[in-house]
Amino acid sequence: MDFCLELKNVKSKGFTLLEILIAIAVIGIIMAIAMPNFMGRKPAEERKNSIAELNALMHLAWQNALEEQKIYKVKFDTKKNIFSLETTTDREEKGKPTFKPVPTTYTET
Repeated sequence: MDFCLELKNVKSKGFTLLEILIAIAVIGIIMAIAMPNFMGRKPAEERKNSIAELNALMHLAWQNALEEQKIYKVKFDTKKNIFSLETTTDREEKGKPTFKPVPTTYTET
C-alpha cells in the first residue's frame, strides 16, 4: 500500500513515449498534406510569369508594328528556352525580309 501512495505523489517531469510518438505521427500527417501544395507552387508561378512576359512582348510587337509600319515577330528558341522580339531590316534575301533582334527583349522561359 505504501508503494501505491508513493507513485501517486511522484510528479511527471517529461513526456511519455506514447505522447512523443503521437506528436510525431500528427506532424508527419500534416507535412504529408502540406508539402505537395508548397512544391507545386513554383512551376505554376514560373508558368504564370512566362505567360505574362510573353503577353507583354506580343503587345510590344503589335504596338511597334503599328507605329513603325514594319513587321515584328516573336521568335521562340526551344533549345535555349528563350523567346525574343525581332523586326525587319531594310535588306531582303531571296525575296524575303530579313529580321534583326530588338535589343533587350530576350526572355528566359
